[in-house]
Amino acid sequence: NVRTQHRGGLKLIYEPKKHRIAGEIRVRNIVLDNTNRESGDVINQNLTNILPSFEYRWRPSMSKQFRFNYRTSSQQPAVTDLQPIPDNTNPNRIKEGNPELRPNYVHSFSAMFNRWQALTGQYIWAGANVILTQDAFGDFTSYDQYGRQTTKTVNVDGNIIANLYFTCRCRFRIRP
Repeated sequence: NVRTQHRGGLKLIYEPKKHRIAGEIRVRNIVLDNTNRESGDVINQNLTNILPSFEYRWRPSMSKQFRFNYRTSSQQPAVTDLQPIPDNTNPNRIKEGNPELRPNYVHSFSAMFNRWQALTGQYIWAGANVILTQDAFGDFTSYDQYGRQTTKTVNVDGNIIANLYFTCRCRFRIRP
């Protein structure tokens, strides 16, 4: 297995008094050469990714801020997932490789707001995250008539992870 990687990027930051705006573009090229010494088969992959990111922060005062981030990333399949040779060390659970696997591409979004008051110790922290993965790696499993399992890694779409969070230390006064 031979893996060669080249990367470069450019980041620009604009930061006036209450705002910060940053944008970045990264380019990455990865060349994978996997040679099967027994059969002589070669799996070549030449992958070029453009990975942008963006950040915005607004801080209207020292005790309040809002942030929004967008970031991309990509991950190549493992060499063992690419090799088309079945792993039959356990004959009841055979793992096959898939030379057609593509790298995944991940979009991550996050937004956050926080406010704190140093004298009273009160704070609010809230936000949301969303991660969307294109061509995610998943397992396709099939069974034969004897119940033996064969698993193969495949690309799947529609993988979304989302969460919301909120925490605070607040004092509420109920008036009659």
